Amino acid sequence: MRRAARRTTRTAFALLVLLASAAAPAGATTPAPKFDTNAVIQNAITSAAAHAAANRPAAPATPANPKAAETPGYTIDRNEPAWVDPAPGRVAPADESPVPRAPMHYALIDYQLRAEADTSVRFERTIRVVDETAGLDTASQFQLEFDPSYRRMVDRAFDKIRQAGRGMPAVAIRLLDSIAHIMERTVGPGQRNDLLRQADMIMRAAEEEITEAFDLEDVRRRNRNVHAVALLMEDSTSI
Repeated sequence: MRRAARRTTRTAFALLVLLASAAAPAGATTPAPKFDTNAVIQNAITSAAAHAAANRPAAPATPANPKAAETPGYTIDRNEPAWVDPAPGRVAPADESPVPRAPMHYALIDYQLRAEADTSVRFERTIRVVDETAGLDTASQFQLEFDPSYRRMVDRAFDKIRQAGRGMPAVAIRLLDSIAHIMERTVGPGQRNDLLRQADMIMRAAEEEITEAFDLEDVRRRNRNVHAVALLMEDSTSI
């Protein structure tokens, strides 16, 4: 574009000189007109830029997203399992509901369960519609269901530390102190048995790996304390 601008500038300047020469009579003593060179150059650059813009090929148009036109509004895409049945294509609007209009209503409540030989998986999908500002607080809340077994929680909490700290008296002592503290908050014999099971595994590893007599005695004393707390809790819950 710069080369085109220079050529245009030279051409425009030459034409202006020729026009001025033709307008002056032969032998006249009138001085030659003064030309504003900066203005000529600026006009030439502007013309060259306009010419380049006019001849520039147009950019290809971005194709429209067909899904955006089909599904107006705000949605969140989720990676659903392959076994889940798709949601219905249409849900009943609030006006068709037989119940009175509320600040927030459910347009879809979908529960699906996949049962296999030894496991089951549940899938849940809901669509909440906020009709009034009063329903924003309710619609923004969600409930997370989590109900593992007590033994599973105890094992997850202690197994890795117990295994990694095998033969280390300080680790065994801290674990047994923690078990005694948790034992004070048990609500039944099943929970106490799960904690005692973990304490027994810690004690067996200590008997096999800890060679220092004083360290091993400290671990044994902590283990006796765990069993004493378990008996105390057994008596308190049986009253």
